[in-house]
Amino acid sequence: MSFAAAHRGLSDEHPENTVAAFRAAVDAGFRCLELDVRTTSDGEVVVLHDAGIERTTNGNGRVADMRYDELRTYNAGTADAPAPVPRLDGLFSELADFDGLWNVEVKAPAATEHAIDLIEHHGLVHRTLLSSMHPKVLRRALERCPDLQRGLIVLGALELEDLEEAEELGCAWINPDHEGLGDDVLREVRARGYKVGCWTVNDPDRARHLVEQGVECIITDTRAVHEAVDALAW
Repeated sequence: MSFAAAHRGLSDEHPENTVAAFRAAVDAGFRCLELDVRTTSDGEVVVLHDAGIERTTNGNGRVADMRYDELRTYNAGTADAPAPVPRLDGLFSELADFDGLWNVEVKAPAATEHAIDLIEHHGLVHRTLLSSMHPKVLRRALERCPDLQRGLIVLGALELEDLEEAEELGCAWINPDHEGLGDDVLREVRARGYKVGCWTVNDPDRARHLVEQGVECIITDTRAVHEAVDALAW
């Protein structure tokens, strides 16, 4: 059965990767939450996409160069509803009522060990997909916690070499850019037994087509795509 994942939370309606965006996604009925993690200089795993904070907060600088006490002073929310960059630990606790799948994308290899620590601490090993475009992240996850599902993120057109790399890393998922995924390639991926999570699909018609071709997870910013995919599941 296919499902939609809220890309950085319900980011079409709330600032991305904030507690408000993830809470809105849960309330909208999403069965998967996709998020990005990095580490601060003092080892806190934080939920933030970019290496720098300029695009998504009112501050500037690199996450890896800041202690969390400094990072949390910047506003990642809105003027009317200010919010700090969340810690992964805090987000897991805040959404303890969510019983769906967490898709945790490790953006920086330095975050791998700490992210797995938190996934284990919160009892989420069997409800988390750890995904990354960095093979070293996925290889370390395989060594450290083989029961944790892993997904290889592919930039650009999906190639045969990507499938071979995913097999070497013991990945259950391939997560490609939907724009580089043709129907013929998708059939090959499915024939090899991989689950597929496409990003970032904001057109309901495109989402429906991908589901009809066998894509399990549609990663989206929007409520409309979630509703289109959910309707097909029934």
